[in-house]
Amino acid sequence: AEHHSYPCLHHFSPVVLNQMEKTDALLLKLKDVLNNPLVAGGAPRDWFFNNTATDVDVFIDPQDVQLLVEQVKDCLDLPVIDVVTSEQLPENYRSTYISTVISFRFEGVSFQLILKNTIENPLLSFPASVSCITYENFCIKPTQSFLQSIRSSSMLITKSCTQKYERKIIKKFNTYSIRYVDRIDIRSIVGNTELDW
Repeated sequence: AEHHSYPCLHHFSPVVLNQMEKTDALLLKLKDVLNNPLVAGGAPRDWFFNNTATDVDVFIDPQDVQLLVEQVKDCLDLPVIDVVTSEQLPENYRSTYISTVISFRFEGVSFQLILKNTIENPLLSFPASVSCITYENFCIKPTQSFLQSIRSSSMLITKSCTQKYERKIIKKFNTYSIRYVDRIDIRSIVGNTELDW
């Protein structure tokens, strides 16, 4: 098995560490509320590069939306949170596997709870290899396709990717070459991925 080392905690900026800490705090507060939560995509990718994330996406398995909204408000003591159904999302964020997005700020960090309409791993629906990365408890977990993309400066984009999302990701990784594929391998790397001292 390959072993990979990732940036140690002391190599991260204070802002990135703060976002990770707030994410862990949120998941701890909502541990009895969220159905199989998974932090994936843009935030873990940004943290991997020691960049501040715009927001943190937490993907969750299907559950009752109204009950979830009330529980989140109660657990986090939030007066208002934004609830948007899949049809109301901007075109580049629409997906057949997303039913609802619940957005709010918690301790200065923007979060989106992305309610899926399937129990499948959300990475299966991710349209770009440079987004196939997850995070949990100060541990960044890149997939093999993510690391291969970073190493080779080339990314895989699914043929089903929307044009708007494709433009967005190409703009962010404008020096990368592109290969179009039917699907992206989401197997995780085997080995030590702990972001430890």
